[in-house]
Parts: sequence; C-alpha cells; structure tokens
Amino acid sequence: GLPDVDGIDLCRRIRGRSEVPIVIVTARNQVAERIKGLRAGADDFVVKPYDVHELLARIEAVTRRSRPIVPESDAQVLLHGGQLRIDLVLRQVLVDGAPIELTRKEFDIVAVLARYPGVAVPKERLIREVWNTDWRGFGHSLEVHVGAIRKKTGDRRLIETVRGVGYRLAGS
Repeated sequence: GLPDVDGIDLCRRIRGRSEVPIVIVTARNQVAERIKGLRAGADDFVVKPYDVHELLARIEAVTRRSRPIVPESDAQVLLHGGQLRIDLVLRQVLVDGAPIELTRKEFDIVAVLARYPGVAVPKERLIREVWNTDWRGFGHSLEVHVGAIRKKTGDRRLIETVRGVGYRLAGS
C-alpha cells in the first residue's frame, strides 16, 4: 500500500544494502504474501488489524536478535591507563567511571576508531561507516562531531588528527 513503490520491492532493496531489522506491517493477509515478504528479507510480518502491544513486542524481538554479539574480550576498549573506557555493547563512554553523554553519531565515530586500535582511520572510511555514504560533503560534519567528542570527554588529545589521512584514538 505504499504510494510510490511496492513494499516487497522496497524490502529487497533495503536488504540488499543493509542488515537493518525489517518488520512488514500490511493489510495483505494471504499466506503467499507473507512468504513473499519474508523471502524478500523481512524479519517479521504483521497483518492488520493488529494489537499495538504485539507489534511493539515483535519490534523488540527483531531488534534483540539483530544486535551483533561481541565477544566479551572485544566489548570494551580501555585507554589512558583505564581512565577512559569505551563499552561497545552498552554504547557507552566513561571517563574516570563517569558516563559521557554522546549523540548516536558521536558514539559511532568513537566505536569505529576503537575497532581499529592504533590505526589512522581515513575520513572517507569514517564517513562511510558512520553516515553510510561515500559523499564527501560530510567531511565538515565529521570534523564538528570530532570536536564535540573532544569537548565532552574533556580530553582534546583523545582523538588524534592524522594530517592528510583522518583520525586515530590516542593511547589505543
């Protein structure tokens, strides 16, 4: 029932580019339609009319299943003698045990840098992994986000600028 595109085709296109959880909600109640949706890449299929609580429970279940399982040894990155802790599972950055409030994009930048310890990560790779695009127009936005991370953590040396390349986590 989408105005511009068939939902099954849209599902296929999304699945071809991403592993994002997909729950199809539709009035089409034929078994063949449900099978087609699931085979197109949907993780779940809900037919109208539905109970809102059931829909929310299904979304929670699909989201829970789609979280990557990170081995405990890779779940945390410690920097500066353990004063800075990045918990990749809880999506949390702690400085001296106190949580730092980062936006989703700010945390994603830190997480990408943490996945490449000691490596200068090119700006293009950060943009591709954080914004899911190759468009170079996000370069200034990346710089602004890095500045915000430095300010929020109180450590301007946390993220090192590698001239002509990109950024690297200090002390990793």
